[in-house]
Amino acid sequence: FEEALDGFRAALRRFEEGDEFIRMAEQYGNIGSVHRDLEQPDEALESYAEALAIYQQLGLRERAADQCTNIAYARFMKKEYEEALRWYREALALYTQTGSEDKRALTAENVSRLAAALEGTSE
Repeated sequence: FEEALDGFRAALRRFEEGDEFIRMAEQYGNIGSVHRDLEQPDEALESYAEALAIYQQLGLRERAADQCTNIAYARFMKKEYEEALRWYREALALYTQTGSEDKRALTAENVSRLAAALEGTSE
């Protein structure tokens, strides 16, 4: 994992030097996923937020939605279930707008399951 982080960070620095914003966002997403796999959701959230901001600025809604699902999962890891649900719903809206049907369907399933679980705990 440390070698992967080093490689993604080195790539990020190179892409920053060249103002290659999409590639920068991809590296932030990769870094976030390594932290997620290391069970470091706070660090993952920081990287995912960087990637999301770039994709939003560039108007890349499907890629922004991908980061929303990453953020949702990291929030879920932290047991922040309401916040996770909010991020999944944001991703769902973006996938619907972009016509990304497969991703929309998977995200809709996550929303349904999490919403149902949260309803069950509030009774």
